[in-house]
Amino acid sequence: MILRKIDKPNWYLPDGWECGDAPGDVLRDLCPKGGRLSVWIVEDDASNLGRLLAALGSTRGNIDHIDYVLFSFDVLRQTDIVDEKADGGSHDSGANARWHHDLIDLSVTRVAALAAALAALGDKSRVRCSYREVAEHLAAAVDEGCIQLEKLNPAVRAKLASITGERGL
Repeated sequence: MILRKIDKPNWYLPDGWECGDAPGDVLRDLCPKGGRLSVWIVEDDASNLGRLLAALGSTRGNIDHIDYVLFSFDVLRQTDIVDEKADGGSHDSGANARWHHDLIDLSVTRVAALAAALAALGDKSRVRCSYREVAEHLAAAVDEGCIQLEKLNPAVRAKLASITGERGL
């Protein structure tokens, strides 16, 4: 599976719209830079999902929920989109090297096709990880040595300590 961070409200259908359609706002979540779009590869058993969510949360200025969409590689084949391994920008260098990819050579046509394909997957493909869950994933990644506590924003460190204080962070 492939994970792409999104802003879930961008995907809410206005009243009267048909399932499978999507508001133009979804394009905000699929805006490439230099023809590339950052994604993460989720293992078949989802065993790395928590670590990926921690990686995504590690560069933020605060602990907040993370919205994401999960989709299969079939979506890439259907939309003629290619992915390639690329270093991620999180504070988890192991996750960056192992599971970060970019969707490449994205044209307007391909981005629109991706948006339509992801919209057709429906609400069940779009997930919100609560701020509490993000904090737990971050704490686990720090405990396991995947993310260095010192690299986190001071506000994140303080909030993490208050949320997970019982664990001694």
